[in-house]
Amino acid sequence: MALSDLLTASVLAIDPGVYSSLSADLAAVEAHWLLTERVDAVADLDAFIATAAAATPLEIPDVWTVTGGVDNLAGILRALASTLRFSLLDDAACPAAGDYTDTDADGVPDECDNCIMVANPDQCDGNGDGFGNLCDGDLNDNNVTNFIDLGIFKSLFLTDDPVADLNCNGAVNFVDLGIMKSMYLTAPGPSGLAP
Repeated sequence: MALSDLLTASVLAIDPGVYSSLSADLAAVEAHWLLTERVDAVADLDAFIATAAAATPLEIPDVWTVTGGVDNLAGILRALASTLRFSLLDDAACPAAGDYTDTDADGVPDECDNCIMVANPDQCDGNGDGFGNLCDGDLNDNNVTNFIDLGIFKSLFLTDDPVADLNCNGAVNFVDLGIMKSMYLTAPGPSGLAP
């Protein structure tokens, strides 16, 4: 259920003053979202969450469900708002994205994706160079994956080095070696974050 739907459905259960505050916060979120002011929308959601958290059980009471159980209405409102907040923060991290093209279908728009052609939703970038580990076998940052990088990789094999751990699973192993092999004699990327 959408946050606005739950709030509307709960109008009779929530104290009118608290309901008014929550409604105003949610209206501000929607207005900022429509104007693509995501950072402001997140701040409005923070206000919504704070209002719901500060409400007493008399202001936002638990409600009976159709199955005879009891739902913590304040908790559900906060949980839905927190989920929405997380989504907005994801979008706020990539405010430049215009058309939201996502070539690798990893949920990150190409303009903000550190590995455009290979799905890496976690955007793991062990050396912080703007290229995701899954498309960056260039361990010495000279813009090509070659025998020098292979030597560095060999010295880090069976460690937890975050740069050589190309699949970002916490261990440098044969899987990472296979990934490096697929990138041999190529430049890192492409990335929307690095030239």
